[in-house]
Amino acid sequence: MGIDEQIAKGLSTINEKIDSLSVSRPKSWKTSCVFDLDGQKVNIQVITDLSVLILIRGKLNDINRYFKEAKRLVELTPTYKGYPVQDWLDDIDSVIKFVVTTDTTSKLKLVQTKLQGLMTEDQKREQGLKDLLKSFPDLFS
Repeated sequence: MGIDEQIAKGLSTINEKIDSLSVSRPKSWKTSCVFDLDGQKVNIQVITDLSVLILIRGKLNDINRYFKEAKRLVELTPTYKGYPVQDWLDDIDSVIKFVVTTDTTSKLKLVQTKLQGLMTEDQKREQGLKDLLKSFPDLFS
């Protein structure tokens, strides 16, 4: 396989992966999204630091575990700040998925840009035409 074919194959694979990734913030939240982390209020709607999000998730799992252990004594629903812990876990999981997907998409687009810089003029014209056909299929039928 020649260089041109490798570039075309790489771009095709990257485009498929980017198209398959859904990057959108959650449209609705089940909780207030403000978590007290070691005395600091952290809004999970805006945080993008994956390590902080995972730390918060771990603390929520701890809360869940404490409630389950106390279940031997009294029947309680695991809650944090008035919301079920499962709702917190659902919200944090959606943010983690968003952050990971956004990061993956950014890395793919960086490689895509580098590969596009290696394309010949004919490849660029061909790719431009493919993009037009994809965006406006009715215009070319």
